[in-house]
Amino acid sequence: MNKEGSRYKKTRSIIKSEKQLLKVSRRITNIRHNYIHQITSEIVNRKPMFIVLEDLNVKDMMKNKHLAESVQQQCFHEFRRQIEYKSNWNNIRFILADRWFPSSKLCSCCGKLKKDL
Repeated sequence: MNKEGSRYKKTRSIIKSEKQLLKVSRRITNIRHNYIHQITSEIVNRKPMFIVLEDLNVKDMMKNKHLAESVQQQCFHEFRRQIEYKSNWNNIRFILADRWFPSSKLCSCCGKLKKDL
């Protein structure tokens, strides 16, 4: 019934559903971006001496088909960018930790490295 030649044409209900889906996805995106702004501002407003972030390997995370979409939607790069510029703006030292740095294996008191962890 809704065929036009060899192709299907979009009905009014399909167009309406597409607009609703676009509106909801845009709203979710705006909520995520707003949350990133609020969290980064809250972290910087605590006036820490320095902020340390780990350099994540997002490229390899995207290869996991079960996690790729959720990793993409979290905007890790945007979070890092905002923390970096807000900390520089407020004269807070920003440190980017290497992904291979053994932070879990180091003792917080003496700094000794535990190899078998």
